[in-house]
Amino acid sequence: MGFRIEVRPPYLGHHPKLLNWAAHVAALFLPDRQPNLCKQGLIRYVNRSYSYPTEGIMIATLDRNEFVSRFGGVYEHTPWVAEKCFDQNGHLGLSKPSDLAGAFSHLIEASGPELQMLLLRAHPDLAGKLARGGTLTAESTSEQAGAGLDACTEAEFEEFTSLNTAYREKFGFPFILAVKGRHRTEILENFRKRVHNDVATEFREALNQVHQIARLRLEALNADYLT
Repeated sequence: MGFRIEVRPPYLGHHPKLLNWAAHVAALFLPDRQPNLCKQGLIRYVNRSYSYPTEGIMIATLDRNEFVSRFGGVYEHTPWVAEKCFDQNGHLGLSKPSDLAGAFSHLIEASGPELQMLLLRAHPDLAGKLARGGTLTAESTSEQAGAGLDACTEAEFEEFTSLNTAYREKFGFPFILAVKGRHRTEILENFRKRVHNDVATEFREALNQVHQIARLRLEALNADYLT
């Protein structure tokens, strides 16, 4: 006749030293045969099975203001996405920011064309006046600089300006492209092609690009959160 000793870690493993202590205590109740092997094996098992980061943030512990503060800018100047996600408990059960991408995009897709158009119009022109004036959001500034849009030649800047004007006049919203990982020459080539699309095609493509931008921004936040 025997009995079973079950070792459970402290909540979230924030006290790794206690795990070693618990493993040693449990090992005292193991059979005497090969005691050292049993103890060390149990310690390795507990520490491996319940090893958690000791620093970071949990999405589920954020209150509404904190949640919106952290994620309200994922969609450019459109905090209602994060607000509605929180109010509907869409964030619960998710372990890292990138997991929010699906919930956020679903809210956008279900919001209807009017709110979708407002979202598209909230985006800045690429290599536009806001960029040159230094008044973009921090996220947009970083993304455009990473693509070299802050280092356009005069000829490139003039072409971007001309395309931005033509595109806005035709579609009623700015040209949107997830520029992370792209160079400005590739962006210009993409711009030249898309300006010839029809309105329905470009509206759908612009929304797809907005979702891609949001996903990349969320992925960039993953390192700060417990998973």
